[in-house]
Amino acid sequence: GDAFYKNQNFVIPSENRNNYFEKLQYLLLNSPEIIDTKASILRFIHFIYFDRVNWLNGISMDHKNHMNVFNFETIEELDQKNEETFIKFEKEILC
Repeated sequence: GDAFYKNQNFVIPSENRNNYFEKLQYLLLNSPEIIDTKASILRFIHFIYFDRVNWLNGISMDHKNHMNVFNFETIEELDQKNEETFIKFEKEILC
């Protein structure tokens, strides 16, 4: 499928697979003007990291040390701790 950011104004698509590395090389050698899209990029990053991510109660993640701590005994307990999040997610994907 298509990437979720496909039609964002800060995306510089390649026409096909073969053109990808040519386009990448061009962008590395030539500084494209992105000032007009900087605000869009920042809005998109904020949306992905702060609006879209839903943390689950009962699971603590320490990405730096590659550790996860599970604070629940059963799947029912995890479900209960996250009922609101799961309902929100279910409504979103079923619409």
